[in-house]
Amino acid sequence: MRMVLLSIVKSQQPNSENLSQIINLAKQSISSDYEMRVLLNDIAKQLKDSPEAIHIAIEALTSLQSDFEFRMAATSIVKHADLQHDAWLKLINSTKHMSSDYETSQLLLNILSKIPEDKALIAAIANSVEQNISSDHESERVSKALKKAER
Repeated sequence: MRMVLLSIVKSQQPNSENLSQIINLAKQSISSDYEMRVLLNDIAKQLKDSPEAIHIAIEALTSLQSDFEFRMAATSIVKHADLQHDAWLKLINSTKHMSSDYETSQLLLNILSKIPEDKALIAAIANSVEQNISSDHESERVSKALKKAER
């Protein structure tokens, strides 16, 4: 099913409404987190600067049960999409769906390395660390990077 949906994404350059339908269909028909992540990776390469499509892709992350696949798909969105302030916040806040402290910290560190200088985004990352990471080691890793970013 992923290959069928991917061929649609690549051949038609879907608009936000069509992309939403493709992602919803994928969520209903693809049970493998790996397959869903691969599809989201390929969709991320098509996102560029479509704010609505970016939000849809970020929402789709929550369908992934595997924190590793979640992080990998989110990292692809960070790498390929032109995220605006509200999309960054949505992505940072999506880490509440993750249970692995390691994967959460890795994603937050990746986001921190890419976000524009914005105190609200840095505060959102700090809040995510406080709310979502219980491991002292992982919390400290992100906190140290936050201190460097605040300078």
